[in-house]
Amino acid sequence: MLVGKVGESVVLHEMAEAALSDVYPEILREKALKAIGAPKITLTKLAHGNPLGFKAEVTLLPEVVLPNYKEIAKKIVAAPDEPILVTGEETENVLTDLRKNWGKTEAKDTRQETRDKRQGDEEKETETPLPELTDAFAGKIGGFKTVAELRAKIAENLKEEKIARQKEKKRVTLIDELLAKTPFPVPEMLEEAEKERMMAEFKGNITRMGVAPDEYFLKLKKTEAEMKKEWTETAQKKVRIQIILDEIGGKENLVPEEKEVQAEAERIMKAFPGADLARARAYVEGILSNEKVFAFLEGQGGNKTY
Repeated sequence: MLVGKVGESVVLHEMAEAALSDVYPEILREKALKAIGAPKITLTKLAHGNPLGFKAEVTLLPEVVLPNYKEIAKKIVAAPDEPILVTGEETENVLTDLRKNWGKTEAKDTRQETRDKRQGDEEKETETPLPELTDAFAGKIGGFKTVAELRAKIAENLKEEKIARQKEKKRVTLIDELLAKTPFPVPEMLEEAEKERMMAEFKGNITRMGVAPDEYFLKLKKTEAEMKKEWTETAQKKVRIQIILDEIGGKENLVPEEKEVQAEAERIMKAFPGADLARARAYVEGILSNEKVFAFLEGQGGNKTY
């Protein structure tokens, strides 16, 4: 018999854990509780033939009372925008930068060929001349047939960038307004989790620059703990923003389509073969859910097209 081999106490504990794994989610649903993380469960009564008794300590999401987010969004999104203009000077500046970069690339290739032929000879750096602005140059840049076509594409890209900045500016205004009118405390667990995420992202960026994080902290004369402390306000703001967006998404039933989530997750897995699929999906779902909420809010301004 199993009881005889491992003892009645062990069997009872395992049975209790199995029962709690089913009961705990039901309690959360019944009480409409939004728990964060795993609960701390203490068994208060565990005896053969008697009802199971337990106490669970959980961290709950704060109660969020949303303001009239539709009216807030309508007011902000419907506000008149500044005219979006792309000047000829802006276009020419980009065109000049393209010519400079292209000229430097060609000059670098030429210097390499010269080094191969004249190893050991001293070379003098000279100012790189700009490539001549011709239809042939336009073709090299991106397959454009004429310089006029290249200019038109540059102007189009500049306009799209300005539209995107204008849209982002309104999103920031909208978020700031929602934050100001939706006060609630940030659970420490979520704050710390956000700081950990920020630190992981920070270390990743530093590593991609070819610098070891430990060396960077040493030069900065700061510890990870000190940096995390400096990030407290930013981390809390990020958490509050996400909670507000989640609340709006839940109220309006804004859920990304499964096929869209799957497609984006697969794209991430192809780009990063070692990535965890579950985490990739969670990341994608978060991004797409937020975009759906923003699209919904921006639509309150009369389905304005940016």
